[in-house]
Amino acid sequence: VKEQLMVIKLIDQEVKAKVVPPTDIEIEDFYKQNESEMVEPEQVRVRHILIRVNENTDKNQALKKIRDILKEAKEGKTSFGELAKKYSEDASASRGGDLGFFIRGQMVRKFEDAAFALQVGELSGVVETEYGYHIIQCVEKKAAEKKNLEEIKDYLRNFIIQKKMEERYEKWLRRLRDTASITMGEIE
Repeated sequence: VKEQLMVIKLIDQEVKAKVVPPTDIEIEDFYKQNESEMVEPEQVRVRHILIRVNENTDKNQALKKIRDILKEAKEGKTSFGELAKKYSEDASASRGGDLGFFIRGQMVRKFEDAAFALQVGELSGVVETEYGYHIIQCVEKKAAEKKNLEEIKDYLRNFIIQKKMEERYEKWLRRLRDTASITMGEIE
């Protein structure tokens, strides 16, 4: 632990302390050079009910169960969240099936295609994935949005500082390796 603390202190002294925070002009230049990447992608927040299917599951029975749940959900007598708590075989069941916001590329393809195709409040039909059968309800959507400089200035400042520290750390390590004198002794 003592050695680790000494290494951390040395790195702080030789790397962190010598990194100059970016100026507002540097941040603005970085933003302009990377403007096309300053977009927060489209997001969707959904709830779902999952009936798992694996090699030990009777697929026809699972399909009948999810269709019965879908029928109950469409009747609207019980909220989707309550149905998810009652029937879903996913870890999100305790939260009413709520998966929170996600962007494309974070879920399995069939699930995410169905989720992004829904309008707010709309229910999907039965969606089959490698995990089983799902019913998805769209809770909320956020369109893709370009972030302006003021919104992400602090994030960019931290990002640039981190990048500078990584570059300085690499140079420092390279210099240490280049100037190190390593000798091999005999083992007794």
